[in-house]
Amino acid sequence: MRRAFTFCLILAFLSASCASYTPQSVGKPTVGSAAFSREEQGLFVGITPYLEEEKSTKIFDADLKQARILALQVVVGNSGPRLLAVRKSDFILRLPDGKEYVPVPSANVVTRLESIGGVVGATIAFGLIALLVATSAKNQADSNRRADFQSKEFQDATLPSGESAHGYLYFIIPDDVRELKDPTMVARGLDVAGGANITVMVPLGTLGVWKVQEAPTVQRPNF
Repeated sequence: MRRAFTFCLILAFLSASCASYTPQSVGKPTVGSAAFSREEQGLFVGITPYLEEEKSTKIFDADLKQARILALQVVVGNSGPRLLAVRKSDFILRLPDGKEYVPVPSANVVTRLESIGGVVGATIAFGLIALLVATSAKNQADSNRRADFQSKEFQDATLPSGESAHGYLYFIIPDDVRELKDPTMVARGLDVAGGANITVMVPLGTLGVWKVQEAPTVQRPNF
């Protein structure tokens, strides 16, 4: 009886603590609140990096930088008279050495975070039933995470005069990049009526040292 009760407690613990994700809402940023910004021909682009563990965890429930994921909150605005279009694919992160990176879909980011989590330890410690419980909890958490990251992702926008749009761009930083020093966000908008492109280049300062992501280790608990 005691053994069955203990096992039930273990399963409850695994279900509650192995994997959970609660979406966190983000307030609408103002055009002037961005950490870095530039304006060209009526197109305003503001960028706020999410680098600090506390700030990242509050919004995404994960230290994204530790997973080599750069999350940038973007706000774009139209202060001119013309209708402007801005697409996610028209943002490029450019390093001083000429390397360029494009935003990745939110699904790629979540897949990377999932690969770091894992439920192997539950199997080693408590067996197949525990694996099923932990996997079920993790699958639910991953589903919530995917929906939340996608809802926060910057979407293509068409901006009438005086309007703005916002969202997050996600970049996966390769292991050979050890420091993001003085990168530039290159953003391009389109004058819908005239067909001319508008390019805005936003210097982002130094975004810190990036450690190589190590594969998680699994140890057998001592009971």
